[in-house]
Amino acid sequence: MGIFSVKSAWEGIRKAAPAVSWASLVWNKDLPSRLSTLAWCWAHGKLPADDKIQKKQIYLPSRSDLCGSSEESFNHLFLDCRYSSEMWDRAAVMLNVVWTNQPTVVDVIKWWKNKVRGWSLKRPWMIGLVVIIEAIWKERNGRCYEGKASCPSLVVNTAIKDVSFIYNGMKISPSSATDLVLAKRLLLSICPSSALSTLEVYWCKAPRPWVKLNVDGCSLGNPGRVGGGGIFGDHNGKMIFLFGFFMGIATNFQAEI
Repeated sequence: MGIFSVKSAWEGIRKAAPAVSWASLVWNKDLPSRLSTLAWCWAHGKLPADDKIQKKQIYLPSRSDLCGSSEESFNHLFLDCRYSSEMWDRAAVMLNVVWTNQPTVVDVIKWWKNKVRGWSLKRPWMIGLVVIIEAIWKERNGRCYEGKASCPSLVVNTAIKDVSFIYNGMKISPSSATDLVLAKRLLLSICPSSALSTLEVYWCKAPRPWVKLNVDGCSLGNPGRVGGGGIFGDHNGKMIFLFGFFMGIATNFQAEI
């Protein structure tokens, strides 16, 4: 007999859809549920911008509250508006990357996921997209319903504080000067890394009458110029023969094996 759970019942009756590319960004365990829900609506293009409301046969005059220069549409609000474009630019500079305008939501998601490969502080980067989306949406609603307006730099700084609040108590151990600068920009708590200790490695002689062979390989770049070599030594530790050779262009993994 199995063990019943609500999850097992749900998995039994639901029709599972194929996994989507943005799932790891939206359903991130570090995000509060309200932000995940907002991001899910954004990824599906379901946030109620003026063009979405008009499709429901609700006709209303439309003007972008962020820039005031054109009608409001979902793509204009998050991708084309000069205000939101400036927000993306400022956020990218804060995160030490260069923002390039993307034509669709799918392209934004692909760009964001590709950039994470170059980050060692991956967790703050992964939630950064959703935090910026919320900041744009909140600014739009503040202007539309409350008559309150803020400049892009102030909104981005507020978004950075949101990231810091989400990771309150999380200790970051920077592995490079770049990581240290980014952690300070994101107002993250920095935990000093422990000092490196010296590890003494001993070379043991071969037992009589054995001969010992030590080999190693390395690459200058990955991939890069690869070479290898070795030393034969007797039971007294005396070198008998040594060799080395160039293996062309390969990876560091190939050099080691």
